[in-house]
Amino acid sequence: MCLFWEGRSEGTHGMQLIYDTIINRSTDSRSIWPSTPTGVVLQPYQFSGFVENGLQTPKLVKVGDWLTWTEAKRIAETGKSVDKRVNHFHHNSVKPKWAVGKVPVKVHRNHTFYSF
Repeated sequence: MCLFWEGRSEGTHGMQLIYDTIINRSTDSRSIWPSTPTGVVLQPYQFSGFVENGLQTPKLVKVGDWLTWTEAKRIAETGKSVDKRVNHFHHNSVKPKWAVGKVPVKVHRNHTFYSF
């Protein structure tokens, strides 16, 4: 569900990078994030589709979003990674404090990805 809400406008590659961010955090040897993808996604203030008390009210979706949903599901089920470096990202409409001075490793459509 997180892949869909975070990356539904980003196409397959963008959703794949978001998936990689979640997986890379859960397998990071520094133990600074939870050790499961679910734990990473549900960590407070990490993903815009989730808040401390659960899922935010979903935005209205278009009929064509079903194909995007099935693609997000396929990405999660295959477990294939396209970038082992990414562990942070933000939508380009915001400039989070944590990104100041950081060099992105990838920009894809409306999201910028980092590794640190």
